[in-house]
Amino acid sequence: MEKNRDFWSKIEVVSKIIGAILIPLTIFLVGQKFNEEKEIANKNQRDFQNTIELLKLCNSENDKLRLSGFNYAEYLQRKNLLDEELIPILSRVQSEEKNSETAIKTGEVFEKIKSNFDKNPIVNDLDSDLVTRVYFHINQENQRGNANRLKSFLESKRNDFKNGLNVPGIELKDYSFQISQLRVFKKEEIELANKIADVVNKFERISIQVVDLSERYPNSNIRPRHFEIWLGNDFK
Repeated sequence: MEKNRDFWSKIEVVSKIIGAILIPLTIFLVGQKFNEEKEIANKNQRDFQNTIELLKLCNSENDKLRLSGFNYAEYLQRKNLLDEELIPILSRVQSEEKNSETAIKTGEVFEKIKSNFDKNPIVNDLDSDLVTRVYFHINQENQRGNANRLKSFLESKRNDFKNGLNVPGIELKDYSFQISQLRVFKKEEIELANKIADVVNKFERISIQVVDLSERYPNSNIRPRHFEIWLGNDFK
């Protein structure tokens, strides 16, 4: 009987010791797991908020805000906070930019972002999938009607170009020269520029000259297949 009491006494002591060790350890492990899950939840929330803010800026009606959206994306990328799934979305948004100057600036920022994902095959294919984009400029509001007709004519020939052809917008600018210009920014795209000019020249015999600006932008990251038509004073 005495032996049984002694045995159970030892069991009780051992249980208390185990309990004194296991209970705090269990509390610690549960707390650590909770903190890890809380941190993951907080990160997901931050990522979601970053994404919403980014997309709001990039799709703003304001040119400066759209550019700031791409700068914000580049900042997030440098902090390793930019989800790579957003890269194709940013590519599409940038390629549909209606303002030529903003398109050049956002394109340069996008190239910085994209260069840090160079091992991702999806990212590498983005530029090869770009449509040919031709931005129109007029220097008189009364040119807009005919410019819209030229836009429709040029876009009707989109099947003649790799991945198609779009005219994102017609911008009124303050400039003056007689003969219309088709501006090309990359030396390797002069042949494509000449092809566009040939199509334009068929529109009511409009005269247009190809202007190579590649030397003016030697280190620029202007995205491929970006062209600009500046309609001259003789375009009525």
